[in-house]
Amino acid sequence: MAPKRSKAGPANRPTNRPGLIARAHTTRRALRSAGFRFALDGSGRTAIQAERDEFASNMNKDWLPRNLDGSPRQRPNRNPRGIENPFSHCYINAVLQDFMHTPIFLNWIRTHTRDGTCAENCLKCNIKGLVEDYWGPLPPAQPIGETNDYLVGIKTAAWDTSLFLEAFQDDANNFYEFFLFSDEHGLAAGDSEWKREFDAIFGVEIVPFDTCYECGVERMRTVEPTTGLIIPFPPDMPNSLAGAIHHAFAVEQLKEYHCETPSCHRLRRTKYKGHDGPPQSRRKVLRKAPRVLKIRILIGEDGAQYGNKRFDTLAIDEHLDLGQYQESDSAKAPLTYQLSTVVSHSGESLDAGHYIVSVRNPGDRPYYNISDDDWVEPISRQQFTANPQGNRRTESEQFEVYTLTYIMDEHAPAVERPMKRMLKELL
Repeated sequence: MAPKRSKAGPANRPTNRPGLIARAHTTRRALRSAGFRFALDGSGRTAIQAERDEFASNMNKDWLPRNLDGSPRQRPNRNPRGIENPFSHCYINAVLQDFMHTPIFLNWIRTHTRDGTCAENCLKCNIKGLVEDYWGPLPPAQPIGETNDYLVGIKTAAWDTSLFLEAFQDDANNFYEFFLFSDEHGLAAGDSEWKREFDAIFGVEIVPFDTCYECGVERMRTVEPTTGLIIPFPPDMPNSLAGAIHHAFAVEQLKEYHCETPSCHRLRRTKYKGHDGPPQSRRKVLRKAPRVLKIRILIGEDGAQYGNKRFDTLAIDEHLDLGQYQESDSAKAPLTYQLSTVVSHSGESLDAGHYIVSVRNPGDRPYYNISDDDWVEPISRQQFTANPQGNRRTESEQFEVYTLTYIMDEHAPAVERPMKRMLKELL
């Protein structure tokens, strides 16, 4: 079946969740003030991270067995399977393939049981059913059909929100956000234990601190919990994703600032003649880190018209070390991630064109590139981390990396990172 393309989507698009955008350079002064602001436990982590880690330690993170539920029927192999695309649904299929290759999520969603709180068309029930069919005993060469009850149920839940239209393509990130947060029946909804599990898997908490250059007081600002990082292209264009993340966490010179210290209020009337007041800087600290880290590279502008996409690319790192941005003693509590899936896009606008996905796989071939049910083909490690992505069938078409999913490496050795060494020298 040929890929389904669309040149334009509906005018009203869903709003993306706020993310992390910071542009500045790290200064010596900022490093001096970068001491810990939260109590750490003996493991070198904040109490909130330690509690989350303890909670997540009991969650199953293994790949699903080839005989689900101990059934005598066994899957012939662990290769991925395609998902049929009847219209312009490649953006949905790419996101579903992402989740189908996230082991901790697969095990977690299978613990969901239908009860009185489930909607008639329960998103969790449909996702669980899709997992059972995707990793079930049928040969992987047989794709998930477009009429699969669970696939239809997931799509129907999306159409019912009026955020998506069946006959139009959309932004894959919009569907990812819907998947997690669709009203009271989304993946994030549930009882207190379910919400804690969701938070342990996906939740990110980045804490902003503002420092006044006049009085030297540092204040914690409003924390906005998210489910990932949004990474813009900095003006100086670092050549890798790791470099762009470092730039996003760098100290930022604020354009609008109002220090609450009384003496600084007076300075606004005298020294600064009623303008904003003493300059302030902002640094961001990663207080809570997830098991599953989603990163969105801003290759398109939210709400922009057709043709808004930029074609700059960043080198993709298979492993990321975020310990230097964490509020913890990173020498004791390393924070490293391994690349799991890559969703990439070809075309002029993110709500048109075509989406494909590359996945890390538990079978004999560790990496696969998937386009709906058109192809499910093994690729090399170099192709898995390439940007732009491609395939031997699409040599004339390139796919810029858009969203990436990283899985926390829970067995990483403790290392002393460069940032930590710099802090030791300065403090």
